[in-house]
Order: sequence, then C-alpha cells, then structure tokens
Amino acid sequence: MPFVIDSAPYTAIRFALYAALIAVLGASAFVLLPLRRVRGLGLGSDLFAEEAAGAARQIAIAGATVLVLALPARLIAQSLAIFDAPFDILPAIASTSWGRAWLLQLAGALFALVFAVRARALAVLPWRATGLGAIAVALGFALSGHAAAAEHLSSLAVALDTAHVVAAGAWVGTLAALAFAGIPAAMRGPAEHRASTAAALVRAFSPVALASAAVLAASGVFAAWDQLGTIGQVVATPYGRTLLVKLALVAVMAAIGAVNWRVLTPKLGTEEACHGIRRSAVRELAVAVLVIAVTAILVAMPTHDEQGRSSRLPSRDSGTVTGVAVAD
Repeated sequence: MPFVIDSAPYTAIRFALYAALIAVLGASAFVLLPLRRVRGLGLGSDLFAEEAAGAARQIAIAGATVLVLALPARLIAQSLAIFDAPFDILPAIASTSWGRAWLLQLAGALFALVFAVRARALAVLPWRATGLGAIAVALGFALSGHAAAAEHLSSLAVALDTAHVVAAGAWVGTLAALAFAGIPAAMRGPAEHRASTAAALVRAFSPVALASAAVLAASGVFAAWDQLGTIGQVVATPYGRTLLVKLALVAVMAAIGAVNWRVLTPKLGTEEACHGIRRSAVRELAVAVLVIAVTAILVAMPTHDEQGRSSRLPSRDSGTVTGVAVAD
C-alpha cells in the first residue's frame, strides 16, 4: 500500500509542524506584546522579565528545532506519497510551487532558530526576527495547501490562510507562553508582587487573544466559503464534516477563554486566583491540541473543488496540482 498524504505518519509530521510553529509564534508574540507591555507600565521586576523571557526563549528554541527537523521529514513523506521513493522529489523542489514553498519554510525555520538562540530578555530585534521566520513558515503552508489551489482569489486566499495560522499562534501560542513562562515567573517573584504581576500579564494578553480570535473567525469564514462553496457541502463532504469537528473544538476553546476573560480575570488579585486562571488556560490548551490534530487531518483532505479537479489528473494523490501534492 503506497504512502499517502492522509496516512498516520504524515499526519503526525504535520501535527508536529503546526504545534511547533504555533509555539514559536506564541513565544515571540508573548515577549513583544504582553511582557513588554507589563514592563512598559513599570510592573514586575527586571528579574521577572528576564525569567519570563528566558522561559519563552526555551519554548521558541524547542519549537524552531522541531520545525527544522520535521521539515525534512515532510519532504521525505511527500516524496513517498507521490513517487513511492524517499528522495525522488528532490529534482522538483526548485521547479514546483510546493518545492519553493518548502524551501521558504526551511529558510524561515532556520532563521527563527538562529534568532531565538540569540534572543536575550526583552531585546526587540531578535524576537521580531524570530517571529518573522515563523511567519515565513506559515506563508509556506499557505503556498503549498488548499489556499494556493483555489480557483478564485488565490492571492487573497493565501494571505488570509497565512493570517489564520499567525492568529492561531498569537492566541494559542501566546496563551501557552503565558501559562508555562509568564505566570510561573511571576509566581517566583516577591510574595507581595506575585498576584499583581500575574494579573497584569493576563490582562495584557486579553486584547491579543480577542484580536487573534477576530482574525481567525474572519479568515476561517472566507476559507470555508472558498473551499466548500455552499452550506450543503458542509455536511455532504468529508472535508465539511471534519471542519465541523474543528469548529466545535474551537467553540469549546472560545467558551473557556470567555470564562477566563469575563469571570476569572476580574477576580485576579490573589495567588490562588492566578493559579486558578493558569489551570483554566492549561485546559484551554488541551483542547487546542485537539484542534491542531484535527487541522493536521483536515489540510490533507481534498475539498469539493479539488476532488473534481483530481479526477481529471493522472495522479493517485487527490491533492496533486501540476504533479506535486499541495493539499498538505
């Protein structure tokens, strides 16, 4: 049985890539937005900022390292999916859109890793460079996925697909950095400042989460319209039904986030309340892991339009365009 883009190993590679990308985007956004905002207001100590940024740096380095390692695995998996051979795709890398997108991703991942290693405390330049490298990886996904295969408004589809992934990183990734870097660093500070510092971080994160959710919603609606066309396709196609599962999980995430924002955040002021909102954030992240897993499956599934086109192409891969699969 040939290796295909919807096989479990290839799905696992995509899951690792998306999770790592979200981690890098989130670590960068956390330092550049909530953490710098809190320090700009004179809240928290320099030691707290250094500890929080240092933990975020470790998250970024780990994520970028996974990207650098998983991208060659993705290349091998893609070659197996098309040619049943691990390296037959190499001659096509520079001459196909999928190959050029993969090269962009590899360059972006290496760029992010180099600058994540160089990042120190709240220094803006290396953190911005790390984020830019991660955005290049997100753009590569758009250029090698459903958005690039769109028959209409493909440039807009690519731009919005990139924005969708970046917004996911700004929401989920920054939440992860807040839960595993920011709040723990605040809780290690002087007892009299722990709760106020953690509360300031959470409040600084809220606008980032709300803006990211808005971008996710807008770009997601466009993607659904572009890839499904009609409401009927939502329940009539495997792609549409899988999308509904993803939307249901995102709704659970949004509900947990709403409770955090409207119920738990106003109660911040004690260490116990800060630990409580961190536990809620971890629950939200657990649901986010499921969303990423469903996304890793969804991006390899042909849309209704692609099914029609693939039936006219001499390839066993339903996501193949001009001889190279782009549905992943």
